[in-house]
Amino acid sequence: MTKLNSEVLYDPNCPCSGCPSEVDCIRDKQACRDFLHYVNSGKRQHKYRQASVPLYRRLFPLDADVA
Repeated sequence: MTKLNSEVLYDPNCPCSGCPSEVDCIRDKQACRDFLHYVNSGKRQHKYRQASVPLYRRLFPLDADVA
């Protein structure tokens, strides 16, 4: 997996940019498969926007305060 850093989240090409679930994902600490694909490949897709906490934990394993 590509090293994840905060620059990914602020990239206008990031699938989170403009997504109607962006605020919910940030608040609830969730991520979708499109975001995972973007982190791994740098390419944006619009296929799998169902966000989940387990996927967020996979991307952000050091974020221990996820309930």
